[in-house]
Amino acid sequence: MKDFLQNKIKKQYIILFLFLVVFSVKSFAQILNAPIKEFGNICASSGFNSYSVNFDFSGFNPGNTFVLEMSDSSGSFASLTPITILTSQLVTSPGKFTFKVPENINTAGKNYRLRVRSTSPALTSGLSPSFNAYFWVFNNRIRLLDNGSGALSICGTSGTLSIDSAAPSPLQFPGLNYVWLKDGVIIPSETNSTLAVSTAGTYSVQVDYGSCNSTVGFLAYSQDVVVSFTTSTTSYSIISSLGTNICPGSPTTLSTTAGQTYQWYRDNTLIAGATSYSYQTDIEGTYKVVVSPGTACETTSSTISITTEDFNLSIDALEIPQTNVIPTGDTITITATTDAANPTFQWLDPNGNSVSNSTTFSTNTPIDGEYKVIVTQTTGCVFPKEIKFKIRNGVPSIKIPNTISQNNDGFNDTWIIPQEYSLSDIEILIVDSYGKEMLKTTNYQNDWPQTAIEFKSVNPVFYYVISKNGSPLKKGSITVIK
Repeated sequence: MKDFLQNKIKKQYIILFLFLVVFSVKSFAQILNAPIKEFGNICASSGFNSYSVNFDFSGFNPGNTFVLEMSDSSGSFASLTPITILTSQLVTSPGKFTFKVPENINTAGKNYRLRVRSTSPALTSGLSPSFNAYFWVFNNRIRLLDNGSGALSICGTSGTLSIDSAAPSPLQFPGLNYVWLKDGVIIPSETNSTLAVSTAGTYSVQVDYGSCNSTVGFLAYSQDVVVSFTTSTTSYSIISSLGTNICPGSPTTLSTTAGQTYQWYRDNTLIAGATSYSYQTDIEGTYKVVVSPGTACETTSSTISITTEDFNLSIDALEIPQTNVIPTGDTITITATTDAANPTFQWLDPNGNSVSNSTTFSTNTPIDGEYKVIVTQTTGCVFPKEIKFKIRNGVPSIKIPNTISQNNDGFNDTWIIPQEYSLSDIEILIVDSYGKEMLKTTNYQNDWPQTAIEFKSVNPVFYYVISKNGSPLKKGSITVIK
């Protein structure tokens, strides 16, 4: 009997144990059910940010609601990624969610997971497979600093590769991680925006968007830069693309061999902003460049002298800002003189009309205003030069002074007349009250009297005649006062 009771008790315990096991397994399986079987990587951008996920729960009560959750980049659901649900099937299963990820730098990682929660019963699903998720906050080409040469010669045995900060640049987005490559192979554990280098090779960099770096449309990678090292100074010379004698208005490009930094000089004066391995110029001068493959290896190049072709051009008239005043009815003839090779001439009036195509321009009815002559050399270097001049009709009405005061106060000490009378064909004659000639000249320089005038009992009076080609233009008197 005792044995029978013991056996019966054992059987009841076994039945209870099996029931608990079955219940536990059933509950455990329901809680850990993973309704999201497959989900790919997220490579979002401003042009595309919409992803769908299917789920399959069964055996839920009416009025149940399903919620989609996305972990942080480490796979933890303690801090959820704030996804935005675009469309959803919230109350029935199987179901589908369409969502987008945050459009900022915080969407970046390789271990995201998804899960679904239900409200009736209140259960949390198992986790989806881990996946990469990135939002491309920057997806333009990256430029490594190499002065545009594709090569970087570093002075010494080590140096640094850096990303150009000029926009567009990933450096505008602090917090990005990077992938550096040497000879096409990823350099482990290098995620910063700069890279210390000590071995020669071909280097490049990418923004680290995980598996999204191999996605169609990915652009956030740099050019290849060939890095070399030097421990001694190098001789640098300058080459001019157009030679050393250039035509005006046709710039030549000066260039030297690749280094790390450059500074160009003209006539030993630093040229602001000229810091590339080449420099374009059409200005005469002696040029040099200070090249540095590294701070300790700075070297000054040999010099090169650039000259520009030129020709002489002049006219036998007053140039701007002076004015050629023509008495009414007179003819003015102006001749251009030049040593240009096979020159052409064009004279233009103030209205821009061509008035002559020869070496001279002549008129007795000029238009008041600004004229110019353009001379073009047509053999060898073809380029123009011009001279501007003004013409005004009639003798000016400016009053000629009739007194001067020789008191050395810097005002009215000499007889100053309008510049229109200071010409080579205008004669100035000054006599004293007895008719004695005191001055007779052309091209008067407003400098009479050049010596002190003797005073007696009265202020001395002098007389002047201004003539052109023997014909008087102006007459008058000059009284000298103390």
